[in-house]
Amino acid sequence: MKNSFGNIFSILTCLLLLSAATESFACTCVGKDKLTTENGYASVNVVVKGTVISVSDYNYYDTVGLSLTGVKFDPKVYSYMIRKYKAYRIAVTNNFKPELLLSDTITVITGQGGGDCGFEFEVGEEYIVYGDKWTEREIVESIRRKRTKRSLKEVARENVFHTDICSLTQEANATELKKLESIKIKKPSR
Repeated sequence: MKNSFGNIFSILTCLLLLSAATESFACTCVGKDKLTTENGYASVNVVVKGTVISVSDYNYYDTVGLSLTGVKFDPKVYSYMIRKYKAYRIAVTNNFKPELLLSDTITVITGQGGGDCGFEFEVGEEYIVYGDKWTEREIVESIRRKRTKRSLKEVARENVFHTDICSLTQEANATELKKLESIKIKKPSR
């Protein structure tokens, strides 16, 4: 009897440890439950309402570090440097941060879903998007005293933003739109 209890206990312990290990790879949004429209609005670069018009895969090759050292990029060798995203084109119908000039359409980059915190948009649906400027690393050259210096710099892409499930990005709804309109009214115009 003691031996069978010990076996059952061992099996349950292993199952518990395995289930905990698989959950550790999931996306976690610490503090999202405390995120309000006001502080969500204040913490991002852009808040818009718009309709998703298209989607495409977007692979970001973070290879500028290799370029600095002169190493040639080989996708088979350096596949860990390829980050896979989805790029959504959104027709903007309302810009809640008008101090940021936007075109009629913007691109929103997000993960592919699952453990990478990507937000899953549907083409043809309307959303409220809370996003930050999308930046990519580039090599910048400067000349000082006849010497060329190369360095890395983060460069924001125009009309390209990033969002995820940890932000307040959501399907368009009257409640959130009303909150955003009240923030827009309170905010003094320049």
